[in-house]
Amino acid sequence: MILRFKKGGPLTAFFNALFFLGGILFATNVHGQDLQLMFYNVENLFDTIDDPLKFDEDFTPAGKLEYTADRYDQKQENLSRVINAAFGKETVDILGLCEVENKEVLIDLKAKLDNSALEIVHVNSADGRGIDNALMYNTEMFELREAGVRNVDLGKDERPTRDILWVHLVHKDTKEDFFLSVNHWPSRYGGEEKSRWKRKVASDVLASLSKEIADEVPEALIIHMGDFNDHPDNESLTNLSDCKRGPCLQNLCEKFVELEQGSHVYRGKWGVLDQFLVNANVTNNSRAYSAATDDVAFFSEEWMMYKSPNTGVFYPSRTYSGPKYYGGFSDHLPVTLILREQD
Repeated sequence: MILRFKKGGPLTAFFNALFFLGGILFATNVHGQDLQLMFYNVENLFDTIDDPLKFDEDFTPAGKLEYTADRYDQKQENLSRVINAAFGKETVDILGLCEVENKEVLIDLKAKLDNSALEIVHVNSADGRGIDNALMYNTEMFELREAGVRNVDLGKDERPTRDILWVHLVHKDTKEDFFLSVNHWPSRYGGEEKSRWKRKVASDVLASLSKEIADEVPEALIIHMGDFNDHPDNESLTNLSDCKRGPCLQNLCEKFVELEQGSHVYRGKWGVLDQFLVNANVTNNSRAYSAATDDVAFFSEEWMMYKSPNTGVFYPSRTYSGPKYYGGFSDHLPVTLILREQD
């Protein structure tokens, strides 16, 4: 099946931006197991090389962070340990990442992951620091049909922000269409209220993308993941459940607001910044795969956490806080989603 979207739509020609890094091209009878999905804000996964086109000087051995090869290697070891442990004996099938600098750091990370069948999709972002979104997928289960980005245009007076990466996968056995996006919306720098309009712009872009997919491929499973820099009860995200704007997305992480659980800590309070949003096809248990709110969780183990000496509370163990190096994992916890195989 060849899909043709209107000009500027999610299936326009972005092939030149994709990187195919090998992997298993053919698989048979791969149906018969749940699908493990994860999104992880990896907190500045930079290499140590100064890119003259990016503001990455801090992440060099001579920069103010003194970011050496040893620190880079430790960062990769830490992140791979988290990803490999997240599903117990199972390995990740779809992995969304944000705050990665380039393809090279993804190649190094992939080499440390237990699932050797993972393939990388990465497109350079307009972000001035060079931090991008990326996705890895299991080539034993999925075929990559197309991928690309949607620009979040904040206007000429604002610094460019991260694009929304979208990926169209087809399950090799069930032939179902999976449309996934990886998001890293504008931060709350300058204050939540002052910056709110920026995330509203990103929300509008994601709503438009969702509508185009639903109109063209009504049976598609749509899964949006990312660090949205807003909580599920903020307007930028509640708007996405509006059926007039698109396919009535459900936020599977909404439950964590009342539970006072989250993926990130700000001033001692947990926040639900990292989330999965899906369309009704994903929650429909008559499909080959489906998911419910019970299938999403934040992954944490004591070894990847920092215990506050003041409160005794565990928080994500981060790599840096300001210029101070802690050698931790990330300032975010990963969020996981299991798509259950249906009988």
